[in-house]
Order: sequence, then structure tokens, then C-alpha cells
Amino acid sequence: MSKGFSITLPDGEYFLKDIDQAAAEAPNFPPVRKIYGYRGGPRKIKAKSRKNKAEMPAFSRVTLEGDYEFAAFYWLEANPLVQWYKPQPFKVRFHDGLTTTTYVGDFLARMVDGSYTIYEVKKSTNLDDPDVAKRLESLQKAFLKTNVKFEVLLSDELTAQPRLQTWMYLYGKTRSALTKKAVLQTAKQEFLKSLTHLGGSAKLIELKKTSPLVNETGLALAIFDGVVTSKYRLPICDGFDAFFTAPGEK
Repeated sequence: MSKGFSITLPDGEYFLKDIDQAAAEAPNFPPVRKIYGYRGGPRKIKAKSRKNKAEMPAFSRVTLEGDYEFAAFYWLEANPLVQWYKPQPFKVRFHDGLTTTTYVGDFLARMVDGSYTIYEVKKSTNLDDPDVAKRLESLQKAFLKTNVKFEVLLSDELTAQPRLQTWMYLYGKTRSALTKKAVLQTAKQEFLKSLTHLGGSAKLIELKKTSPLVNETGLALAIFDGVVTSKYRLPICDGFDAFFTAPGEK
């Protein structure tokens, strides 16, 4: 007669079947993988999350690995569907049909609807590697068996301009998380500063007749989505170009 046995996993490590518990317990322990900066490798970046400071103070300071995770930081800060997030949240063990795999996601996000999503950040060209593509497919299949979503954030999307530069600029301009309300307030200020480039109030009146973006709310959402930005010269309606300049710039 065989004896029963149990396995005790280290803090922050779970079997796939326990991932709901893992997500719920994520705030109770630090990131499970340390980030080290080293010469020739991805740089180590420390950032302050305003969103986490408001919603999950334990993660108000986050450590990121490389420029793509840094871009993901701004993506998460600006994403209105994300309530809070944690880098390197926990280890998950699962059997992919051949071997037992241990996986650590780049970010765990609690969404505003109460669900959880694991985000994996990948350089877009890495998908051309058959081994990487196969591993991501295995992870997607594994997470389909759980209540936690799994999504891949590609570098091409995260670093797309002018959206990333817009978020970085707005993050520096606002004192709170990048809510649409905060962006609207900033957009009003920037729009007034931009009138000299638009040709004054008469031009503004004409523009309002031709473009839904040329009003405070529409412009705020356009800036938030990276359609227009303070750093780039882009059309805001057909046949017209405008500069949106940062304070102190000419």
C-alpha cells in the first residue's frame, strides 16, 4: 500500500491548478525573480507607479528589465482596464505534454472587473524563432484551462510612436495616474499653448467645424491614444498641420 505524500512549494511558486490562489496571494510577497543589470545585457530600470501607489501601495516602486518592459510600464499605467500590476509575480508549474515547465510572467495585472491577466513582453522579431513560438503556444494552451488570461505584449506595439512618447510626456506632466480626467486637464493646457501654431482663435473656430478632434474632450482622447502629441508634428484634421509644443519649447 503506497503512502500519500505532499509537496511544499517555495513562497511565490504554484501549480497551474492553483493559479487563482496565486493571483489572490500575489500582494503578499515580493517579485519572485530579481532583476540584475549587467554590461551588455538589458538595463535595470526602477520606476515609480502612480497607479499602484493609489491601488496597491506595496508595488508603488517597480523594477523593470530592459526598454521593452519600460515601455510596458507606461502601457500599464495608461491602460484604463488595469487596476494595479506586479512585475515577476509568481512561478507556475505545469505539464506541457512533454515536460514539466516552470514559468514566471513579466507582469500580473488585476483588471478593474476583478479578473487577472498575465502579460508576457516579447521583442516582435523573437516570434520568428520556432522555439519561442512553440513555448508561447504552450503557455496560451495552459492558461486556457484557468481563469487567468494570458497575453503577449509585442515590442512593436509597445514602442509605437508617437503613442509611447505621448504617454511618457503626459506621465511627466500629470501628478496622478494617467486617467482620462487627468489627461483632459493637461490637454486643455497644452491646447491653449498650441493656439499660436494653429493661427489663433479664428483658426480654431474653423477647425472645430471640420474635425471632431478639435475640442477639449476629443483632443484629450486623441492625445491619450497617441494620435497627436507634443513631440511630433501631425495632422489633426484634413489639410491642416499643427505643432503641439511642451512648455518652454518654441
